Amino acid sequence: MTSKAVILAGGFGTRLRPLTFTRPKPLLPLVDKPILEHIVKYLKIHGIKSITITTNYLREMIIEHLSKCGEAKNLKLSYPEEPEPLGTAGSVKNAGLDETAVIIQGDNITDINLKELIKFHKKHGRLATIALMHVDDPYHYGIVEIDEEGVVKRFKEKPRPEECFSNLINTGLYVIEPDVLEYVPERCSFDFSKDLFPILAQEGELYGCEVKGFWVDVGKPDGYMRAVAWLLKKRAGGTPVAAVDDAELRDAEIYGDVFIGEGAVVADAVIYGPTVIGEGAVVESAELHASVLFEDSEIASAYVKCSIIGESSMVRSGARVVDSVVGPYCSIYDAVLAEGKVWPFVSLSYGSKLKGELRRFVRFEHARPKTPLKNKLLRRVPEEEAFYFNLQDDDGTVRHTGFVAYSIEELVEILKIIDERSIKYHLRNSTNDFAEWICHIFGEKKLAEAVRGVKGERARTLLIEILRRRLAAAVRDEAVDANAEIRDSTPRAG
Repeated sequence: MTSKAVILAGGFGTRLRPLTFTRPKPLLPLVDKPILEHIVKYLKIHGIKSITITTNYLREMIIEHLSKCGEAKNLKLSYPEEPEPLGTAGSVKNAGLDETAVIIQGDNITDINLKELIKFHKKHGRLATIALMHVDDPYHYGIVEIDEEGVVKRFKEKPRPEECFSNLINTGLYVIEPDVLEYVPERCSFDFSKDLFPILAQEGELYGCEVKGFWVDVGKPDGYMRAVAWLLKKRAGGTPVAAVDDAELRDAEIYGDVFIGEGAVVADAVIYGPTVIGEGAVVESAELHASVLFEDSEIASAYVKCSIIGESSMVRSGARVVDSVVGPYCSIYDAVLAEGKVWPFVSLSYGSKLKGELRRFVRFEHARPKTPLKNKLLRRVPEEEAFYFNLQDDDGTVRHTGFVAYSIEELVEILKIIDERSIKYHLRNSTNDFAEWICHIFGEKKLAEAVRGVKGERARTLLIEILRRRLAAAVRDEAVDANAEIRDSTPRAG
């Protein structure tokens, strides 16, 4: 039996945004512990003693968490440096395997019998084995066709429904020999499913093993909620409501499988499982159905169903949230969300109705350029840090206009043509989204203060004038710096 495993945990968690802006996907809470701890526990149960974790996005948070984690006790853990994303197979090559190893995705929750999978792999003696499972919707995954011995005959990643020749899917759980990495090029992005497995299939070195049990990809909200329901059912053991000792329950009606975390308060509320109420969360005078509340969130005088509420967010005062994902640090007051997605630090209130996905800029340190401009005001920002022009219709519907500014220059150009209602929305109440963006993304505090004072009927004109003046000055400064560098680098005669 092998005792080595690699957990692929280097992704950006884009499918679970907006929940993954404040922490990496493997550290998102899943009932009573983060996703990654569930995976480590699963591997440990099956005799794994050494685990390599490939990391990239917010890797320091992962390393720090596992250094204090009880599940990692008595395990040998390593976190190889990856200067740039190398893909799934590339990151495993970078880890430097020298023995048979189990590979598992950092977003897979399962009870597949790993020992049986390893036994199958050892028996056929080839380079790689994929754990395969029958599903009803194979077009969401990589599909595989095998012969009676388990040899992979065909492999296709995420086919269209009409292209599905099999309902056997790749679970992302593999057993590989170190020699398989000879097929992986050095220091470049290379993926197991897209790049390596088609090559191995041609060489006759790839086998598939049909497995049974529970398996789900928690990298999407629906998969995440399936894992929650499964874990709650496993945990229930005849007692559906599980509350830690210092959780406070007063006048609560609770039905189905529910977990209530440390320091949480549930008062005068009706809760229907499967539901998780995280550490320090408050549910008061509210109704909650099949939802997950992250730590320190608050649901008061509100209705929440089939939704995930990020940490420190508030849903209050008659708000209704259904089939939605609310990011961290949001405020939803007397608003309606249905099949919506709200990025962090968004406020919705007083009769608002969300339509679609509402984005707001976030600081995204990982995406910052390696060689930034001397004058940061001139830089072009990544998608996460862009300014999203939203507006509120006359009927209260808040929606994205389709306009996005990736630089101050683009902001000026959009301000010339954008619907007046969008400018009004971003200057609403005491909040000035333009000033916040300029301050937090570009670090221009003086410019932000000038913009913060803009209001009234001439807001569009004033904003454009202020931004144009500062932009022109920044361009001049950049030109002066460039000329100075040229003079300094020019060899002097004599």
